[in-house]
Formats: sequence, C-alpha cells, structure tokens
Amino acid sequence: MSFNKLPQKIKIGFKEYEIVRKEEVFEDQECYGKIDYNKEKIYISTRFNQNQRNATFLHEMIHGIFEKLDMNDLRENEQVVNQIAVELYLIIKENPDIFKMTNI
Repeated sequence: MSFNKLPQKIKIGFKEYEIVRKEEVFEDQECYGKIDYNKEKIYISTRFNQNQRNATFLHEMIHGIFEKLDMNDLRENEQVVNQIAVELYLIIKENPDIFKMTNI
C-alpha cells in the first residue's frame, strides 16, 4: 500500500470502512480524524499535511482493529493508539521496501 494515496476503503475483520476525506473533522473539537464503527467510515481531515494524514489513517485503523478484537480498553486509550500509529508509520516510512521483502 502506498501512503501517498490513501485507499477508498479498508476491511477490518467483517467491516469494510469507507475512507472519507473532509476539510474539517470534529469529535468534541476539531481533530485529525475519527472512526465511526456503526456507519463503517473513517474520516480524515484534509487540512493537514500528507504525513499527518497518513499517521491519522493508521491511528483510526488501529482503533478499528481494537474494536474488532473487542479490546475496548485499548480502543478508547488515545495515548496507546497514537503511540502505536506514529511508530508504525515511521517504520513503514523509513523502510519503504519492507513489504516487498520475500526472504524473511
């Protein structure tokens, strides 16, 4: 998956989330993105740079993974979700050929 162009949809378990790009995304206040588990949508704000949008996409995807695994304590823990998302994004960005490796 190229992070230069986010996909239109992503499957997490049995749910298929539509990726919705909007200039402004609000939860209780303006935010980078959010996930709606019931509507199966991930909203990403276009007001921020590409790196921030990519990290936000991973952040919301991790929320979706924890929701799928019924790990509600982790799903609601913004610090854990954000730390995993940022570190995962940096690993992928700094190792662009990581998913092309065949001899692991």
